[in-house]
Amino acid sequence: MSGTESLPTQVRKSEGVVVKTRIAILRDALVLLKQRGWGRGTLEDCDGKLCLSGAINLSATGKSDGFSTSNDVDHCREEFHIAFNLVRTALREKGYSTNIPHFNDSQAGDVEVVESVLKAALDKVAKA
Repeated sequence: MSGTESLPTQVRKSEGVVVKTRIAILRDALVLLKQRGWGRGTLEDCDGKLCLSGAINLSATGKSDGFSTSNDVDHCREEFHIAFNLVRTALREKGYSTNIPHFNDSQAGDVEVVESVLKAALDKVAKA
């Protein structure tokens, strides 16, 4: 993750909403996977383990199932979608399916593989 430590992690918008940047979403998703554990087949299991999508959702929105209302602020959604697109790019470059649930449930052999994808996505932000 070289170079990502100095990137801004939050952006304050004029509406008074503090929005996580893509870098903060990806960093926090990595932390969540380390803290709560990695799972398959569901966004969040009964033990709190998260799949890759669930970790990104929880990091960005506070809910493992992501944005669920039409009242969510557009710029929050933008950073959220950019974070997911960075993960898809990292998956493609590593030769995996860009369908995140398919990757998580069928291609990722262990949490280290999932973490390596998040780290590659973070590196893409640092190089941008």
